Order: sequence, then C-alpha cells, then structure tokens
Amino acid sequence: MRISIIGAGKVGRAIGKAALLAGHEIGDVVCMSRSSALAATRFIAAGTPHASSNAVLGPADLVLVSTQDDRILKAVELIRRCATGISARHPGRLASKRRRPVTILHTSGVLSSRILAPLRLAEFATGSCHPLQTFESARRSLGLIRHSYFCIEGEPKAIQAARKIVADIGGRTFQIGTAQKELYHAGAVLASGGLTALLSISLEILGRCGLHEKDARKVLLPLIEATIANIKTIGPARALTGPMRRGDAGTIRRNVRALGRAQPDWARIYRLLARRSLSLLS
Repeated sequence: MRISIIGAGKVGRAIGKAALLAGHEIGDVVCMSRSSALAATRFIAAGTPHASSNAVLGPADLVLVSTQDDRILKAVELIRRCATGISARHPGRLASKRRRPVTILHTSGVLSSRILAPLRLAEFATGSCHPLQTFESARRSLGLIRHSYFCIEGEPKAIQAARKIVADIGGRTFQIGTAQKELYHAGAVLASGGLTALLSISLEILGRCGLHEKDARKVLLPLIEATIANIKTIGPARALTGPMRRGDAGTIRRNVRALGRAQPDWARIYRLLARRSLSLLS
C-alpha cells in the first residue's frame, strides 16, 4: 500500500515509520514548511517532502491526514485540488475495471469523518482512525503503537482500510458510531490529560508536605501503578480502596478540611471524586 501523509507531526511520523517497517510504501509527506516535511521524511526514512503551500500530491492508496484539527479542512482542499493525481494508477500496476477508491483517514480524536464530506463527493472513501495513545514524542510513541487501540469510524471501505493498516503496524481497532466521536474523545481526554492533571495535584500536595517533586513522583508511583493494575484486572468498582470504600466519614471530612485550607479547588475536586466513588459502590 502506498501511503501519503498530510501533517507529519508526532502522530504522522510515528504511524508513517510504523507503516514503513510493516512493508508499506511512503509517498508524499506534507507539512506547513518544507523543512518540517524534510525532518519528517528523515525520521520515517522514506517519502517525498512538500510544503503545504505548493504541494502536489501523487498517486496513493491511502492519505493519512494527521494535521491539527483546525487544519483538516486545509488538507481537504489540498486533496480535492490533487484528486486526479492521487487517484491515478501507479506506473506498472495492472489496469482494473473496478479499482478500489483511494482512502482518506484523519487521526483527530474529537472530529468525525463528517469533516471529510467534500471528499466523498470526489469518490474517496473517508473515515477517521484515532490512536488512543499519548504522543509525547514520535520516537517513544513508535514503541507504544503495538500496544495501542485505534478508534475507527466512517464509510465501510474506509473502515476496512483502517483495520488493515492498524493491524499491519501491530495495533488493534475498535469501532464507534460517527455521532459518538466527541463523547468518545472526552472520555479519552479524562483518562490521559485529566489523569495527569489530577496526579499533578497529588504531587503538589506532597510538595506542600516537604517533598521535592522528584521524590513525590517516586513515592506515589508504586501506588499509581498498583491502582492501574487493579483496574486492569478487576475493574474500577472492585479496585476502589480508601475511606470511600470503608465508609469512613471522619477521614473524608478531615481530607476535605485540609484540602480546603490549602486550595479550595482541590476540596471541590475531592468532593466530586468522592461522590463518584460512592456511586461505584452502590
């Protein structure tokens, strides 16, 4: 499969490199500047770099749009402008009366395939394929892809292509309805960014108790890892421990009082989480 990438940041680079290692061909690699595109092709070790302002896309079986969300429509415009070239048969490929349509997949978590609607009119198969993973860097994320799930939705032919490329790079897929994309992403954000923000509060609290941040991370990490392991094994309701599980109202009051003195917002967060914890036990 020949894959072109529009928006080769951390996500595009990681998927592009994984696809190359899986035996796929990398075609055009488009970034806002040619220097960024050149850096991306060097990381991937394949592809033809282009700046988005003057890019001309050649033949491809799959175009991966991994731009920022607010630039997806710019990528749609580029694909429409180059539609004839993208859909052209590769040199040497046997002609077929019923050639599969070129697939366009975007990697946005919150936007659905509906944003690619103009491309359906141009007879592309459109869908979304969002890696449910944190991409702190392309190099580190490359190793995580094999343990990651990708959320897919869109037209049947695009779903089929998404399943294939994800399986080829070692990932796994699950499918949701197009209308549920925003809700899905909210859940993902809470599991990653939300969890990070919550743990940053725990670290700051230990800092106020006299621990340096590095030491606070060291002492909290075993607790965090054990909690995640329990959730993985037995689910959140049974994994829940602490004063909410014990029904220890006195400890909960003391916790809230201490947090309120330190930072009122922390006390409010604690109360909300306590309410949720109690609902898990009901």
